[in-house]
Amino acid sequence: MTGPFSFCDELLSYRHRTVRDLAWSILVPSIVRVRPTYRERADRVARDAWGIDRPLIVSSPDTWFTAPEAIEAYRRCERALRELDADERNRSLLVERIGRPPGGRLGLLHERLVAEWIRIDPLYELLDRDVSVVEEGQTRGQMDLIVRRTGGAVEQWEIAIKFFLQTGPAGRLDRWVGTDLHDRLDRKIAHLASHQLTVAFSAAGRRALAGRESPAPERARALLRGILFFAVDDTGDDGGAGNDNRRLRQPDGWWMRPATFEARSWGGIEQWLVATYEQWFSPIYAAEIGNENQTYSEAGKLVREIRNDLSQRPVLVIGMAGGVEETRGFLFDRRFAIQDPLDTIVEGDERERPGVFPEARVLSGKTVV
Repeated sequence: MTGPFSFCDELLSYRHRTVRDLAWSILVPSIVRVRPTYRERADRVARDAWGIDRPLIVSSPDTWFTAPEAIEAYRRCERALRELDADERNRSLLVERIGRPPGGRLGLLHERLVAEWIRIDPLYELLDRDVSVVEEGQTRGQMDLIVRRTGGAVEQWEIAIKFFLQTGPAGRLDRWVGTDLHDRLDRKIAHLASHQLTVAFSAAGRRALAGRESPAPERARALLRGILFFAVDDTGDDGGAGNDNRRLRQPDGWWMRPATFEARSWGGIEQWLVATYEQWFSPIYAAEIGNENQTYSEAGKLVREIRNDLSQRPVLVIGMAGGVEETRGFLFDRRFAIQDPLDTIVEGDERERPGVFPEARVLSGKTVV
């Protein structure tokens, strides 16, 4: 790969889905953009390396794995990925190591894929993983990965793969809701900053690492990555952002209510399918559609068949054309009404501003919201 490239087309250059998912797990961008200082009139969103709007947070950029880093990691690993895609024996070993996490546990699947990424990345060495921290008989946390940069520092990596639906202004962290309808971006950032990124530096964390003869990390990093699904309103308006994202040129998606989905023009889409959890990561080929997939020839028929599900939870659907994935997004037949959060509290000489929810500020190891 040289120069600019399409996220979707690059991934579809891998013929085998497990290798494609591995490439996706390297390339998938950070959910947020990070700014080291707070400016009173700062924009609430910023474009990432893919040209996609991302909510802003104020923190140390060194703490958060960024989209440019992901692209550089992919460049380092591309040769190994191509070799895996062509080598049936090593590819079978990869599939065996990753396995099939029970119950659709996407986080566990992604963690295993990230471990495989580190295996082929010359910049990193995997030292330990899944280190439980127990204090007074109670589990206080777990460190996902302990890695060493070649010739450099030992790092704790906390990994989270997320799929958030937009329910309000893109810059409002509390307006990005997970597909389980409980997870929320502001809460996830707060939990990462106040707990997950600190556990390795606690006395209990140090004891847990020493008991496994693992080195203590010098810093902690958050790999909070995934796909943002932008809202398309009932008129079909996506705010000019191109949120139906035909051909998935960039790593974002859309979500809409069933009536909007049915009324929208989907010229060229030959087939719709309801994605299984194993299809939530990289784009797919038609040849990979299995018996477990519900498939439909038109949008209206899909909605009629799964309408009951759509009132309970967001459902991920994929549109196919020419034998490959053309577009993907969530259908959900509910409106969101999220109560405004409490007044935002800021530190230092910054004043309290009731009723305003700017980007979260992660200062001195904690998120202030």
